[in-house]
Amino acid sequence: MRTLLFFVFLAVYTLIAIPYKSLMGMLTLDQKSRSMANIYSTILNLSGALLVTVFTQPLASAIGWSAVAVIYAVIAIVLLYITFLKTKERVVSVNSEPVKIKEGLVSLFRNKYWVVITVFCVLFYTVVAVVQGSGLYYATWILNNQQVYPLIGITQILPMIIALFFCRTTHSSFW
Repeated sequence: MRTLLFFVFLAVYTLIAIPYKSLMGMLTLDQKSRSMANIYSTILNLSGALLVTVFTQPLASAIGWSAVAVIYAVIAIVLLYITFLKTKERVVSVNSEPVKIKEGLVSLFRNKYWVVITVFCVLFYTVVAVVQGSGLYYATWILNNQQVYPLIGITQILPMIIALFFCRTTHSSFW
């Protein structure tokens, strides 16, 4: 049952992540600005993941996993709603005629790039979950101390955040 719920969560997250990342193309036509916005977005996403990794285990020990899930869900809904309200599309679409839902869905699944990115997102987040889950497994069953997991999580996520700052530096040399 947990595996099924996990894959449902991945599917829902992918449904949110793809339009969110696709929005970058509607903010500006400048490729450098898009790339920088994407880098900053990733830094903030990983910083949020780092906070969740560090605080989830101690919070769950104190108030329970269900309460933590509800708290995180409320925070996510509020942040996504703020993003929805505050984001303005600055690039005007050339084709402004409405598309029927059935026609749009057929076109969507025929778009090989969308299918590739969707499969990539599902696989990527599955790998992330397995890596982070193996860290929790290691802390729980090998080290016999779940309280060590936040440190393991920091060692998994912090290097990615640091690497993105170098990405910004090397990115500017390509422009």
